[in-house]
Amino acid sequence: MTLPVVVPVVEGHGESSAVPMLLRRFCWELGWSHQVAQAFRVPRTSLADPKKLSDAVAVASRNVPGAGGVLVLLDADDDCPVDLNAKLHDAVCDSRCRVEIVAANREFEAWFLASIPSLRQHDAVQSDAVFDADPERKRGAKEQLAKLMVTPYREVRHQPAFCSLIDLETTWRNSRSFRRLMSAVQRLLEVEAPPWML
Repeated sequence: MTLPVVVPVVEGHGESSAVPMLLRRFCWELGWSHQVAQAFRVPRTSLADPKKLSDAVAVASRNVPGAGGVLVLLDADDDCPVDLNAKLHDAVCDSRCRVEIVAANREFEAWFLASIPSLRQHDAVQSDAVFDADPERKRGAKEQLAKLMVTPYREVRHQPAFCSLIDLETTWRNSRSFRRLMSAVQRLLEVEAPPWML
């Protein structure tokens, strides 16, 4: 039987490796059987433009032979994630496969702050790192994360490594947009949620 395929469409170089890593962890840890295709990197300005997003999804969807779909992930930045999703949804509603759009609120790095204790095992993160505030309340997650590290934060280097370490349940509990991500992937794959997601 052919497994469902998820094709990530992302905005940054770091996410090109990090998001497939995260999606594979969903497979390993949650038992969500699927394949992860190579990520398509598209600048944020293009992902936030309905016409250019539609074109990018059309290209990415060619790698979905059957079940599964395209996962578009971008930073919300100063936009409201709900409004941004609504604005972009109509641009992909006629796609040849399922498409889910997720806006990390406000930045991808907010998910790392949401699970910072699980990153202490990485030698770039302070052994006593904590973050008690709402990681999605305002922009500046990269800067907040950098303050909890002992080496400079580098997206290409640290995003994949941190995605391999964050605790999924903790991140899900502390980040609304991460919950949106997991629900979006669950819908693409048509699989059951683990008990802690219910």
